[in-house]
Amino acid sequence: ITINFLKNIEKLNSINFENENSLINYFKFTELQFSITKKYFFFFVDYLEIKRNYPLLEKRIELNTIWSSDLKLEMLNELQQQGYLQKNLNKNSFLYILEIQSALSIQYLQNSTFSKMNKKEYAQKINKSIFPYLTDKGKIKYIKA
Repeated sequence: ITINFLKNIEKLNSINFENENSLINYFKFTELQFSITKKYFFFFVDYLEIKRNYPLLEKRIELNTIWSSDLKLEMLNELQQQGYLQKNLNKNSFLYILEIQSALSIQYLQNSTFSKMNKKEYAQKINKSIFPYLTDKGKIKYIKA
C-alpha cells in the first residue's frame, strides 16, 4: 500500500507548469492531490497512530509532504513569472498562500463525510485562495476556468 501511495504522489510531478496553461494545470494539481488524499484517506485519519508505530513510513510521508510543498512553491513562482500572480509577491507570500491552502484542506477533510467529499468542490475552495493574488491576466484565466 505504501509503495502505491508514494507512486501516486510522484504523479504530481508529471504535471507541466511551464506553458500557457500553467494556471489551469495548477488547478488540476489540486484535483489530483485531492484524489490521492481521498484514496489514501486512512493514512491521514490515522496519521498519529502511523507516526507512533511506523516511523519509517512516517518519515517517507513527511519527505513527500516537503517535496509537495517545494513543488507548489515552484509552481507559484512559475505562475508569477508568467504574469498570473502579482509581481510584489515573494517566497514568504507564497508560503502564506500554501499555509492558507493547507488550513482550508484540513478544514474541508475534517468537516466532510467521506462519501460526500467532492473533488471539484474541494479544488474550488483551495484554488479560490490564490484569487486575491492574481493579476488581471490571472483573474481572467481563473474566471474562464
